[in-house]
Amino acid sequence: MVKVQAKMQVDEWTVVHRKKKRFSQQRGNKRRDQNIAKAKALAGALSIGDETNILEANEAASPSQQEITALCQAIEKCMHDLQNVSPDSDHDIFESILLEVHNALTKNTISENIDEIVCYGIGNFDITTSYSTYHSLPVPMVQLACILLLRHSLAVSKKDKLSSCNLIDIQQSKNREEQILLSYSQQQRLVSMVYFEPCIRPIEKIVLSQYFNILILEENEMGKRCIENTSNNHNKTEKSVSLFYMPHNPMRLYSNVLWSNWHLLPNGRVIIFGNSFQEYNDRIIGLKSDETNCLVPVLKFIEESKKICYFRKMLRSADALKHKSKRSMWKPSALFDDATKHRYSDITNQNIEMAFNDCVVISFRQIVSDRKRYECTKIDLPWPPRPKEYIVDPNNLEDELL
Repeated sequence: MVKVQAKMQVDEWTVVHRKKKRFSQQRGNKRRDQNIAKAKALAGALSIGDETNILEANEAASPSQQEITALCQAIEKCMHDLQNVSPDSDHDIFESILLEVHNALTKNTISENIDEIVCYGIGNFDITTSYSTYHSLPVPMVQLACILLLRHSLAVSKKDKLSSCNLIDIQQSKNREEQILLSYSQQQRLVSMVYFEPCIRPIEKIVLSQYFNILILEENEMGKRCIENTSNNHNKTEKSVSLFYMPHNPMRLYSNVLWSNWHLLPNGRVIIFGNSFQEYNDRIIGLKSDETNCLVPVLKFIEESKKICYFRKMLRSADALKHKSKRSMWKPSALFDDATKHRYSDITNQNIEMAFNDCVVISFRQIVSDRKRYECTKIDLPWPPRPKEYIVDPNNLEDELL
């Protein structure tokens, strides 16, 4: 009789436990569930039982200098791999993005320079603070490495143009390489980068702010960042151009960026790198009836590049190789050595596809009349009125911005 009662108690406890677990999964935060899933994989790799404790310990513990150095090395290794690829490689994704950004600057912007880069929602590029060796390459790290390379190229291009305006003959310099080798702080002064990730980890914040000199936004702007009202870049003028780097962000976040800069879009001051607006229009039912959606009204005014993952295969042409030979190459820091090249994972086709699938460079056709360059593509249509503002409902847990 005692054995039967003990068995019934165990069965009752098991049933109650399962109900509580199902209830917590339904009501739990989606992002935290994803992070716990990653921690489970880590727990299996490290043969540790409690994945929740690992996750909380990683979020709370201060990273060591060794962990910070290892993460910096992994990012620079990724930058090195993205830049140093053979001309016939399918990994030449950075070159395709850079070329399309330059095309957008030439055709549809008020300036030939980008003064600010806004990064939204890249994700967690650090696998764990417990690993000194990265056995797999996080997709967000590929996205981060790409925008860091892009900042470097844009900063060097801007510096060269400023030097030309100041009548400085760079070609007569004794060492051309010394002038194009910009530190991360110099790059930030020329092309400022601001960064927001709602689930950013302490080690990621340290690496980005202290090593790569990126300004970390503490407040979630929900994409409502008007480039005209920010003062983080002292080089900003009425003709400053900002690049929003938003690969695979929620559709509503793109809409909020458009809404906040609505009056600046037809003036050629915004470029967006992210998912295709036309694809959203084709796939989402009821998008046109949404009075707060800003994507549909601008479809007639945008110019989208070819999808980056497909466009990179076209870069084997003579024009693309000529463009690559002209630009200055990024040089790794002192942290990057020969051992680093073999310590971390290489970029794969799967990394590239997951990082940039369906991504395009989006610019806006000009309506202004004071643009003199013949490459400018204008459009003879009135700019549409701004849609209604989208207000996030904090009680709606299904909102993609929460």
